[in-house]
Amino acid sequence: MKGKQLLSLIVVMMLLVVSCSNANDAPAAPERTELVLGELGEWWGLDTTQLDGSSFTQRLVADPIVLLDDSGSLIPCMASEVEMSEDGKTIRLRFPEGMKYADGRDLTPEDVVASLERGKTAGPFGTDLQPIVKMEVKDRDVFLYLEEYSANIANTLSSSFVTVMHKDDTLKPNDELLWNCMPYGMYSLDEYVEGSHVVLKRNPHFISHNPLAENKGPAAFEKITVRFFKEEFSLINAFNVDDVQFASGLSIDGSAQATGEFTLENTVMIPNIHYIELNQSDPILSDINVRKAIGLIINRQDVVEANKEAVIEAYSIVTENALNYSEEFNTYYKDTYANDIDQALKLLEEAGWKDTDNDGFLDKDGQKLTLQFLGAAQPTDERTAQALQLQFKEVGIDLTLELIDPNYRYEKIERGEFQIGMEQFGTEDPILLLSWLFTNPDNLKAKDAYFETVYASSHIPDYDERTKGFETAQRMLVDECVIIPMYTIKGITVWKGDLNKPLRLKGGDIIWNDLR
Repeated sequence: MKGKQLLSLIVVMMLLVVSCSNANDAPAAPERTELVLGELGEWWGLDTTQLDGSSFTQRLVADPIVLLDDSGSLIPCMASEVEMSEDGKTIRLRFPEGMKYADGRDLTPEDVVASLERGKTAGPFGTDLQPIVKMEVKDRDVFLYLEEYSANIANTLSSSFVTVMHKDDTLKPNDELLWNCMPYGMYSLDEYVEGSHVVLKRNPHFISHNPLAENKGPAAFEKITVRFFKEEFSLINAFNVDDVQFASGLSIDGSAQATGEFTLENTVMIPNIHYIELNQSDPILSDINVRKAIGLIINRQDVVEANKEAVIEAYSIVTENALNYSEEFNTYYKDTYANDIDQALKLLEEAGWKDTDNDGFLDKDGQKLTLQFLGAAQPTDERTAQALQLQFKEVGIDLTLELIDPNYRYEKIERGEFQIGMEQFGTEDPILLLSWLFTNPDNLKAKDAYFETVYASSHIPDYDERTKGFETAQRMLVDECVIIPMYTIKGITVWKGDLNKPLRLKGGDIIWNDLR
């Protein structure tokens, strides 16, 4: 949190030996001209501008305007040049002649302007484009003029939530464009079967200006099919019989079933944080000493081991793979709120919780200290819950478990019907993360000051200063002892051995240009 097919070559060689043929007479193994990718889940539309989430394979059909490097700076991708003024209020993007859509129509700067203008109202993240108050075309350049700098602009221009299409197409209704559009990209849609697959055909005119890509021209494969799978067993079986040559989103157990020659990638596919929220309205958890003690009790390494190394322990809400990660905050949290059983027991005693009847559990006024963990009925939450249950028992807390449908879990948290809630959020954008961390923001007492801090920080042009602002916001969460960062989940991808595994960016995106 995406192996060189030597097996087939070996089989061919064995057959040649058995038939006593001369190896020099054997025909070369044919190169693939088509590829099948398999993933858990499915596409919800071709026009990602309208969607609130998309698959990373959708970058095959919609090239981003720009990319962000590890320092958050804009670098070219679809645009051949990108430049931002010192105050962050003017962005220049260049789109040279020669760029064409898959149907042969020319891509023009006016297409970019029309697409951005449509993006302001066509999708759920249109507000991120609202700071653009004026757009202007000069020769092959597009100038974006902002009322004030906002880091949202850079994140949005590099995301899948802006698709560039021909200006005439932007005038069509959203319903028509959802599956019937042609974004500028390496491939275009040839066929869509709901719940089954999409077939993509190569854009023979494609040009990229991505400095991280070796191949800046048309893709290597004439056709790519992306198959959608509902469960892991079918996906890995399809991989093993070469029905798919790429399988993403696998678990440790699932990937262990892969056979043949393949390359395994076990990494963070999308920057994410799995975290605990503590309900301050609960009679027991209204005491900050109890909330702080819970954080100090948790042993993340035990949780990592329980999850078979499929997660990475986290001590920060904005994690290492996200933009504006702060090592200073990570150290602060670790030193202040983690891994101190003795301090936890002291805080609980100060809150009146002691084992007065020697039954191994803390009590107060005749009440045993019992807390409920609310999580999703899925393997990672289940293993985490069981590990925490053992850890809490060692200090005298009876932790009961409620593991339910993931969506219903959030409904209960929104209504305040929980004590300890396990939640998750995936994005490299710290503004999006910190703005939507709470299902119900009323659980944060300092919510007004917190959201003001997030908003103000998002308008700081300097990356390092903006990072400090987000660090302040995170401190407000943890100092109130309402959010406990737990871990980042990894994902496993397997690639057939004859495929070149392309570069994966820190934010999780794959440079599909170099897939061959």
